Amino acid sequence: MDKKHLFTLGLVLVFALVGCQNKEAELARISELEEAIEAKEKALAEQERQAKEEAKKASLALEAKRLAEEKAAKEAAEKEARLQELAQIKSREDAAKKQAEAVKMEAEKEAARLKAEKDAIAQEAARIEAIREREAAEAAEKLRAAQVALQEARAQGREDVAAARVRARQAAIEEMEARAAAQGRMAMTEVVSEECISSGGTAYSPVFSPKTNMNRLQPSYLLKD
Repeated sequence: MDKKHLFTLGLVLVFALVGCQNKEAELARISELEEAIEAKEKALAEQERQAKEEAKKASLALEAKRLAEEKAAKEAAEKEARLQELAQIKSREDAAKKQAEAVKMEAEKEAARLKAEKDAIAQEAARIEAIREREAAEAAEKLRAAQVALQEARAQGREDVAAARVRARQAAIEEMEARAAAQGRMAMTEVVSEECISSGGTAYSPVFSPKTNMNRLQPSYLLKD
């Protein structure tokens, strides 16, 4: 074999050796790149996992905050409603208290008015009773005076015996009326008038007496001029 062929073969061997070395280096570099990529992917996966956990924590924190705010708002609304209810209850109690005080004052006024009326009625009754007793005493005195006059007229034989009898009858009637008024009874006008007419006397008509505030008997002829 000549030198030319040997040189060519040597070049081929050299290139073959260089190519093998380059291939091994490339394979090593590819392996390093794959390891770097795998590490990067692992790092990215870890970051993604951590990001998801952080997002989950943030979501849970937001949910907890929302629930806390809702709870606080609900408690505040319940407290406000309770305060309004208590205010309404107090307002009703105050109104009921004022009404009770007004009713009490009205009852006290009514009691005072009734007591005043009762006292006035008692005073008026006492005054009327005193008037009736006084009129009864005056009627009794008139009756005694008429009886004395009648006795004197009979003793002297005077002609006005009939008039004295009339005066005596009138005095007796007034005394009976005063006694009846003092006992709280009305005088029987019609019976006395009928008795007077049946006995031939003069009819007696009722006459209003402002002292006793009632009617009393009065001979009809005495009303004439």
